[in-house]
Amino acid sequence: MPYPWRWPCRRSVRVTWRTSCGASTTAFPYRTRSLDVYRIHDRRFHALSGFGAGARGGRWNPRGVPVVYTSAAYEGTLLEVLAHMGASRIPRGHVASRIVLPNRRDVQVLDEADFPDWSDRTASRGIGRDWVESQRSLALQVPSYVAQPWGRNVLLNPRHADFDRVRVAEIVDVGWDPRLF
Repeated sequence: MPYPWRWPCRRSVRVTWRTSCGASTTAFPYRTRSLDVYRIHDRRFHALSGFGAGARGGRWNPRGVPVVYTSAAYEGTLLEVLAHMGASRIPRGHVASRIVLPNRRDVQVLDEADFPDWSDRTASRGIGRDWVESQRSLALQVPSYVAQPWGRNVLLNPRHADFDRVRVAEIVDVGWDPRLF
C-alpha cells in the first residue's frame, strides 16, 4: 500500500458533467441513470416472460404470481442457477441476458431490518405477492439467499404499467467452467 492515507477514502456520489457548451451541471447519477441486471435462462424462453416463476413459484413469489428473477451482479446469477440445478451436470442451452431498467428510481429496496424473517419462504412469498399486487414499483431489490450477506437479486414485475420500458440489451452464451461441476 504505497498511499495508506487514501485507502479509507470513498468517492462522493455527486458527479459533475460538462455539457456540449462547456457549462457544468451537478447531479446525482443514481437518480436518473439506468440500471443493468442479469439473468441466466434457457434459450428456448424469453428472458422477460416471468412464466417459469409464475408456474412454479419461487422464494419471493407464490405459484400463479409471475415475477422475473434477476441479479444485481452476473456472478450472483451464476450462483442462483447452480443452487437450483445442482453441481452434478453442466447446464446446456442456457444464455445470459443483460437487462436494462430505464431508471434506478423504479427499484424499491427491501430493507432487511424491516423484515427480519425474509429468509423464511412463507414470509418472503407474502412480501413478493404483496409487492406485485400493490404495483408500487417496477422492480424490488431483495437479499439473495445463496449469496448472503451482500448479494442482491432484483425482481421485476411483468404486470407493472412500466414493464414495457424494460429491455434486453444483450444475450450471450454462458461459459460454464467445468471445475464448478
